[in-house]
Amino acid sequence: MTAIANTTANTLNGLPLAELGAIPGALAEAPEQGILSFETHTKWLGGLRSRSQVEACEVGGERIARRHSIEADEPTQIFGTDSAPNPQELFLSAIGSCLSAIYAIHATMMGIELRSLEVELRGTLDMRGSLDLAPVPQGFPEVACRVHVEADAEPEQLQALHEKALKTSPNYYHLTSAIPSRAQLVIRG
Repeated sequence: MTAIANTTANTLNGLPLAELGAIPGALAEAPEQGILSFETHTKWLGGLRSRSQVEACEVGGERIARRHSIEADEPTQIFGTDSAPNPQELFLSAIGSCLSAIYAIHATMMGIELRSLEVELRGTLDMRGSLDLAPVPQGFPEVACRVHVEADAEPEQLQALHEKALKTSPNYYHLTSAIPSRAQLVIRG
């Protein structure tokens, strides 16, 4: 995707400069305002289809109502109806979307005008793992990521931006870190 940089006296890359610049000081003064909570509720729709609902998030302890629906399915070749992206495609898209946002934020904070930014992610999995048919990983053994950027900046600045984005992207962190998880079964009668 190519994005046109929005540059006016008050914005860069479509982001408000004054508000973005005020965030570090505001969070130093009230760190609890930087705590964000997200949740989804996923319902099986039959076959390999599901729908996840986003109903709210919390920003600094304040619940913000949101209404988004995300559908998932599988290709027909693996028993789906191909009505939506599959969970792995959604996973890769979530990482790419997060990286894009973080690149835009840090580019803006660094004074770099982006002309275009594209994030490519690719992962290959062996279905035998998810079907418990062979001792192979259940998911991607690795994910390849390539970022294409065109900007008004020196290569060294863009490398610094790249390193900063990878270091600070929440979803890149999720991809590259072991996150403790709790899974509870609730049996309905």
